Amino acid sequence: MKLHHYINLTHHLALSAIDILGGHSAAAGHGNNFHQQYTMQFSHIMEPVFHRLGMRLISRNMAMGGLGTMHFSLASGSLYGEKDFLLWDSSMTEKPTEDQDLFNKQALLGGERVPILFSSDPNNLEVETGGNLWYGSFLNWSNNDFVPLTEDLDQVETLPLATQYVKCDSSVKELCSGELPKALQFLLEKHLPNSYHHLT
Repeated sequence: MKLHHYINLTHHLALSAIDILGGHSAAAGHGNNFHQQYTMQFSHIMEPVFHRLGMRLISRNMAMGGLGTMHFSLASGSLYGEKDFLLWDSSMTEKPTEDQDLFNKQALLGGERVPILFSSDPNNLEVETGGNLWYGSFLNWSNNDFVPLTEDLDQVETLPLATQYVKCDSSVKELCSGELPKALQFLLEKHLPNSYHHLT
C-alpha cells in the first residue's frame, strides 16, 4: 500500500469504519435470519478487531429484494451515506455492467470519504482514476481455491464450519445440493443458504 494511501485511510478510519452493502434480495439475506446474512457476519467477526484498534465498526445492509441498486445509486451520497467499504452484490437483478459502473462512480463522487470498492467488475475505473482506485472482489468465491472441497461425510467434519457443504467434489455433489421441500427449492436457487453468508 502506498504511504499516502495508508495515511489517508488511517485519517478517515480514526474514529469509525463504515461498511455498506448494496444489492438484491440474496444480498439482503432473504431466506435467512437477518443476523445470518453476510454483512452481519462480517460485523460479528470484525467488530472486535476494529475495537482493539480503537475504532468503531458500523455495518449497514442496504440491499433489498427485487430492485437492485440503480435507484439508490442515483442518490448514493444521501441514501447510503458516508462509507469506507462499499460492496455491490446485485448480479441476480442487474446484468448490465453500466448499473454497477453507476453504483461505483456515484459512491466515489458522493460524500467526504472515498470508499474501497468490493464489486465483481470495476469496468474502466482503474484507468479513469489514474490508477488510484482501491478495489477488491470476493463475489466469485465459490470458484476460488480457498474454498476446500467437501469430499465425503467424514472429511467434511474436519473443514471449517463456514466451508462445509459449500463446494463438493463431483463424486458427492448431492451433499452440496441441500435437501429442501419443493416449496422452498426456489429459495435455494435464488437466495443463498446460511452457509454461504458465513463464508462470505
